Amino acid sequence: MKTILILCNLLIVYSQLSYHAPALFEPQLIRPLPTSEQLNSVCATGGGKIFAAGNNGAVVSLSLNTGVRELYNSRTPNDLNAIIFADKYRGTAVGEKGTAIFTTDAGLNWHTSKTATSRNLHDLCDAGPGILYAVGLGGTVLRSSNCGVSWNKVNTGYNIPLFSAHFAGMKYGSIGAFGSIMVTKDSGKTWSRKILSMSGNSQVVSVFMADSSLIYASSNTPHGTFIRSTDGGLSWTETGLNLPFLFGGAVDLVEDMAFRDRLTGMVITKYGTVLRTTDGGDEWTADTSLRTLYDKSAILKGLCIDGGLELICGGGGGIIGSPDSDSGWHYISGGLSGIFSANETAGGNIIAAGESCDVIRSTDSGLNWNIIGNTGGEIVRASDFFDSITGYACGGNLIHKTSDGGLSWQKVFEGTADIRDIESGSTTIAVGGDEYTGRTEVLACRNGIGFETVFTGWLGIATSVAVHQAGTILVTTASGKMLSSADEGLTWTVSEICDQEINCICFADSLMVIAGSHSGIVMRSQDGGNSWIASYSGSSQRVLSVCSSGNMIFATGSEGFLSVSADFGASWEVLQTGTSNSLNTLVPLNDGSILCLGDFGTVIKMFRRDDFSALLSKSRCNEINVSRANQLLPQNDLDQDAELYEITEVYDVSGRLIISFRAVPVHMEIQRILKDTKLAYSGVYIVRSISDIKITARKYAVIR
Repeated sequence: MKTILILCNLLIVYSQLSYHAPALFEPQLIRPLPTSEQLNSVCATGGGKIFAAGNNGAVVSLSLNTGVRELYNSRTPNDLNAIIFADKYRGTAVGEKGTAIFTTDAGLNWHTSKTATSRNLHDLCDAGPGILYAVGLGGTVLRSSNCGVSWNKVNTGYNIPLFSAHFAGMKYGSIGAFGSIMVTKDSGKTWSRKILSMSGNSQVVSVFMADSSLIYASSNTPHGTFIRSTDGGLSWTETGLNLPFLFGGAVDLVEDMAFRDRLTGMVITKYGTVLRTTDGGDEWTADTSLRTLYDKSAILKGLCIDGGLELICGGGGGIIGSPDSDSGWHYISGGLSGIFSANETAGGNIIAAGESCDVIRSTDSGLNWNIIGNTGGEIVRASDFFDSITGYACGGNLIHKTSDGGLSWQKVFEGTADIRDIESGSTTIAVGGDEYTGRTEVLACRNGIGFETVFTGWLGIATSVAVHQAGTILVTTASGKMLSSADEGLTWTVSEICDQEINCICFADSLMVIAGSHSGIVMRSQDGGNSWIASYSGSSQRVLSVCSSGNMIFATGSEGFLSVSADFGASWEVLQTGTSNSLNTLVPLNDGSILCLGDFGTVIKMFRRDDFSALLSKSRCNEINVSRANQLLPQNDLDQDAELYEITEVYDVSGRLIISFRAVPVHMEIQRILKDTKLAYSGVYIVRSISDIKITARKYAVIR
């Protein structure tokens, strides 16, 4: 189909990046990162990579060769119940509210496909080259012949909830329902249904069809039921799996089943029992070792057998695996929980870490993240980099250091204090103490040699530190006191900010200092911390992080609280974040935007932009063919100098960010945007570019 680009007058808006010019910061919930989310389905791509999908649109991958985990933006907030890959590049996932997403580039980008249904989709199966079936509530059966890019409805004649599906080639398939199984022998054109003797409200949670005659299924009846047909579904035998009662009399339930071949298969239960058979289900042996290994969550959910590799996923964002049935289980991937600390390195990357000590990195201003390493401790309260490769992370009683951008970490300090924050200038300062006794401790590292104690006292545990380039150091405490040093920590002065705990502090410039406390109070000083003015940020929640961008001051904290002041803290506006998760850290980025990160991997991006509605009302459109767009565009719209846009972002008309690019030359901007496959869909788009001297906004309409 011919694709037309309508270029709406290339309305260019220049605005000097003066911090005193009116600007609008708008928070955008990118999506909670798939960190400690429940994972519902796991698969192997055959190229040494594992993918899993789960609640809140979680999509994660793990390389078996390198151990690197990647976290993806699935473009959906809905739960994903099943994921499969046709090869190492093409993958599909389905889930709640008729959600279906697909990737053609090994998970790097995910796209939403239209399913023409709002019913929950429970399972997904492969039925031949590029052919997929998805099943769900209300008798929903969908078929795709292009790996999930588009879908068509299949009429089975039955309006019942469907929970599982499996095909043996293109002709023979089976679907599990409530107390029954549906079978097709003609590529889904007609279906027959067999009512089973089990309870009618029991779900057939998994089916496996070996060929036209042999079909296996498992049900979530109390203590489990295994169902088998050797005549293509005409007759069935049902065998109890005899799952034991759990502690307290709770009943375990079957969650998934998979077979390697006609004889060898596995069943997993919700609370950690693995059953194996090597004779097609006549006998089963139970393995309960996962109940102690899988401590991230009690719930197991998805099972995959790929050759000799066995994979299970479940709660806590965890994936466990076994190379074969005799080698035992290994915890190969866990979830990152709360993000407590983040900062932008000199190289433009954003490094963040948190509760699980996993270190994650973004190279595109926070839109997508990769897990690149682990500090090896139990928690990361704070991290800081003073160049693109060298940084520190602290948490518990430990300080770790990296010299390769966060890929590997070495323990450089172990003490008796709980270390809460760390920041580097000419001297690296770490602060903490003992919350119960009120002991205050300040550590300093000069010339990268090692940490030594430079202050100890009884002012309450030290909660935060700010280090200015001029050598001034400010340390806050749980008692509302502040330690200050003007000689890189050699001598200290004690003063009082307020009568409650101070959680965070930062320098806006050499004289302006901002601090956050309980009850939504933000303190500001205009004389380097000698005197303070209190203001109410608009929320009674704890202020956990503060930062500044020009005359703008941001404060964030518990229950998704985020507030901004455009007049140096005199007045505040509470912003809607779309989340109730605690927001623990703010990161001002070099491109002028602000990142906010918090519990359960929540990521919010706030960006400065002009009012696009004014652009929309003033634009007039001219039709240009995409294939000749580069030749037809007026030359004065494409500056041919060497200027770079630091970041170029594409939004739809509602302001939702579609994709972003970094370091785009001005003369290549249009070409790069036109190559973006997401713009192949009809719609109006706004391209916003930021350089060091101007902001440029252009409106496009794409018709397909």
